[in-house]
Amino acid sequence: MLELAIAKFMTKPDIEQYMAITWEGLAYWLREPKQEAGAGHVNYERAEYCSGFACHTGSMPARFSPIDDFDEKRF
Repeated sequence: MLELAIAKFMTKPDIEQYMAITWEGLAYWLREPKQEAGAGHVNYERAEYCSGFACHTGSMPARFSPIDDFDEKRF
């Protein structure tokens, strides 16, 4: 699943992206919810049955921010 997320992220390497990991019945799935993304942000619709996520920070270094912390409270 990680390899699939990385392959998807590399299709647009310069923008932030979000992928949801969902549990649907008997298996985990990697879903790309509707999202608006740019070089410094990503806004996404919450995926149903979401149990985790993967994010790509584009060309920015990975770090936590108050916005990220707020977003992750939805879990």
